[in-house]
Amino acid sequence: MPKKAAKTSKIKKSSKCDQGSVLCHPSTWLIAILSVALIAVCSISAYGFGKLGANTSLDSSKLAVFDHLLSDYMSNQEVDHEKPSMNEVTGYGISDEDGVFYATFDFVTYTLDADNMPIYDDLRHGIIYFWPDEERNTYSHAFSYHDDYYHPGGTYVKIGDHRLRDQFEPAE
Repeated sequence: MPKKAAKTSKIKKSSKCDQGSVLCHPSTWLIAILSVALIAVCSISAYGFGKLGANTSLDSSKLAVFDHLLSDYMSNQEVDHEKPSMNEVTGYGISDEDGVFYATFDFVTYTLDADNMPIYDDLRHGIIYFWPDEERNTYSHAFSYHDDYYHPGGTYVKIGDHRLRDQFEPAE
C-alpha cells in the first residue's frame, strides 16, 4: 500500500499591519512622539515668555521709580557735615564681597563767598552702603569717599546722565 503523502501546511503569520505600510516602521512612531513633545515644549515656552513679558513691564516701572527715589534721597544727603554739597547718583549694585546693596554717586562740596556765590571744590565720588538693621527694624547706611570711579565687584547698574561729572571734571 502506498503511503499517503504527508500534508505540509505552511501557516501564514498574521501581522497587524501591512509590511509596506509606513505605520509599521518604528522610526515613524519615534518621529510622531518627538513631534508631539516638540509641540508641547513650544507651547509651554510661549506661555512662559508671555508671563515674562508681563513681569518685565512691571519690573521696569519699579526700577524707574526706584531710580527716581534713590536720586531724590541722594540729592538731599549731606555727605560732608562741614560743607554743603551737590550730589548725583551714578549707579547701584550688590557687592559680591558681602552681598550688601550700595549706590555710587558723584558729589561736589562748596562754600559761599561774601556775595553768596558758591565756590566749588573738586568733584569727588562716593558710595553709600545699605544693610538691614534688624534691631531697629530698618536699614543702616554708611558712606565711603573715593578720588576715582570705584565700585565693588558684583552686579552693577549705571544710571543718570552725569551732569556733575560733565560740569566739574577738567576737560582732557
